[in-house]
Amino acid sequence: MKERWYVTAKKADFQAIGTRFGIDPVTARIIRNRDIIGEEAIADYLECSPRQLHDPHLLKDAEKGAEILADKIAGGKKFV
Repeated sequence: MKERWYVTAKKADFQAIGTRFGIDPVTARIIRNRDIIGEEAIADYLECSPRQLHDPHLLKDAEKGAEILADKIAGGKKFV
């Protein structure tokens, strides 16, 4: 069974957030959907240090994805 991802309809002025922080309104929507609210919280989220990031190897199929990307790069293929 395929997984489906949904973007919830939480309200905010995504255009204004995008303009304020120099990000796409879609990125602003994702941040809001993660319950990150307020300018200080958004700034902290966007300006975190590498030590604050989660281990990418904990993501489902991260190794598989990395292999696919490496194969495409090695083969000179485009990413779609």
